[in-house]
Amino acid sequence: MLTRHDLERLLALEENPVLSVYLHTDPAEDPKASHRIWLKDALKGLAAHIPADERKPFQELAERAQAHVRDHRPQGKSWVAFLGESTEETFDLRVPVENEVHWGHPELTQLLWLLEEYRPYAVIWADSEHLRFFVVAMNEIRELDERALELDTHDWRRKELTPPGQPHGSAIRGAVRGGNLRDAFEGRVQTHVERFWRQAQDVLRRLREEQGVEGFLLAGPKAVRDRFLQTLGPEARWLIGPISLPREASLSDVLEASMKAIQAHERAQEEKLVDALLLRASTSEKAGVGLPATLQALQEGRVEKVIVNRRLEAPLKECARCGHVYPPDGEACPRCSSPDPRETTLRAMLPLLAHRHGAEVEVIRAPAAERLAPHGGIGALWRY
Repeated sequence: MLTRHDLERLLALEENPVLSVYLHTDPAEDPKASHRIWLKDALKGLAAHIPADERKPFQELAERAQAHVRDHRPQGKSWVAFLGESTEETFDLRVPVENEVHWGHPELTQLLWLLEEYRPYAVIWADSEHLRFFVVAMNEIRELDERALELDTHDWRRKELTPPGQPHGSAIRGAVRGGNLRDAFEGRVQTHVERFWRQAQDVLRRLREEQGVEGFLLAGPKAVRDRFLQTLGPEARWLIGPISLPREASLSDVLEASMKAIQAHERAQEEKLVDALLLRASTSEKAGVGLPATLQALQEGRVEKVIVNRRLEAPLKECARCGHVYPPDGEACPRCSSPDPRETTLRAMLPLLAHRHGAEVEVIRAPAAERLAPHGGIGALWRY
């Protein structure tokens, strides 16, 4: 499962040059493994542009990539690799990528897009005796932890349980029977259960901090859900909804139920986000729509969140002198007036600009994307 920690590690990679490879390997769409032929041809075409002093290491890495693909049995829809003299990072992904090879610094644009588009969520299965914790991301699921309540009530029967109203000093010893003694026993059990449930607070906090989960789904008996949520305190606000699953559900069952709930939640959130964007942009309240306004505010460091149609394609120019990115309708850079831009695209630059300037990117789909289309398919909420 690809995580943001993987991305940060690749961003910090000092080795250069590196061979970056993205291959769409889905057997359902590519039963004849034509991606192998594509890779061979793409590497041959790339070799013609490699500097003379880098041709030998390039050829060695190209052969290593092809050997891996020849022996590789696809584990998902895509295979991504970053290969260097001392680097070998490979990922089997269950989400599609576009075929691409690149020589130089690690080419991370597609990974940035994927991490923005497929954000992680936690799933908790809870009952009075068990807790199970999962993370769902990139169309994959991983079980991180399973805990069981260890409750030994044997000694409780020999302890004094004084029911309310019992005269002081006349405690009843022996087995717990009925009435107030039974209530006291059950209350003590519930206290231990709630203490057990409170472990989930720390786990959720850690998942948000370390893996960036956007929220969590709660599975388990309906009768315990409300009581369980009460033990979470502030962490309960990250709940996005319940799902119905038995405790013995398989990982594939948990993934299927979770994906349906996550997709419904995200579509609803996208509608709310576009509502807020269009309302604030109409009143000039720290928001704007359209590509020029978004690019300008983003590169000024004013953007908190970019909202963009996942299918939006737009050509851009990047200044070779100062790195400023701008729409292609002008020849000279609007920042430094240099007439020497290079051709690029929104898809290539947006995640890099957002990462550079500390902005989030929210990738939206229909129907919310259709409402943003008349406004250029992109907009941003500003910090100031």
